[in-house]
Amino acid sequence: MNNALRINFPLFRNEQELRAAVESVCAEFGMVKSFEVFPASRGIHLHCPCVLQLDSPAAENELRSKLRVLKIAGGLYFFADVSDLWNGSTTQNLKQRSN
Repeated sequence: MNNALRINFPLFRNEQELRAAVESVCAEFGMVKSFEVFPASRGIHLHCPCVLQLDSPAAENELRSKLRVLKIAGGLYFFADVSDLWNGSTTQNLKQRSN
């Protein structure tokens, strides 16, 4: 999934841009039933773990086979690279808030 997002979209600056891109990529397979973005963390890039559900198991299976998305506990999991200008939550923000 991240490869499809990287190829077709610039790095995301906010959750709304990411959500719109995911819905665009998923339109080929089915409608997005639910989508969650978790706080971004830095590895090689700044990336957000995401979980997605489509409107049918058949749509999810097709997406999984074409875009290499893992299914765990009823959700499709993937990472999305985001811009350094990301204005959503990050694991660093969470650490600062807890101190």
